[in-house]
Amino acid sequence: MVPLIDIIFLLLVFFIYVMLSMTINRGIEVQLPEAATAEVQQEDCAVLAIDKTRGLTIDKEPVAWAQLIAVLEERRRQSDEDVLLIRADRTVPYDLVFKALDSARAAGYQNVSLMAEAAP
Repeated sequence: MVPLIDIIFLLLVFFIYVMLSMTINRGIEVQLPEAATAEVQQEDCAVLAIDKTRGLTIDKEPVAWAQLIAVLEERRRQSDEDVLLIRADRTVPYDLVFKALDSARAAGYQNVSLMAEAAP
């Protein structure tokens, strides 16, 4: 028979693993492009995601394209962050990614990065 402390320890490890896997995903399903020089971003920062249907979310909150600059400005004022990650699906046209980048710069973000998966 397995001691109770071992069962509790296994449950704790399981819940930690589940929580970590949920935070890495960042909410919506996006197929990132691959890059040979992709690096792991360690700091916690805002994530602007563009899915394959061209829908926008900022940290899992849906946002309309018309309201993007205003929402980014408000988020920047509230958190004093200067880092924004753009997580765009690989099928999203380049001009939409550039429009999101331009909106981030207009909202005051100086450090904007594009997310990618490391190439195998």
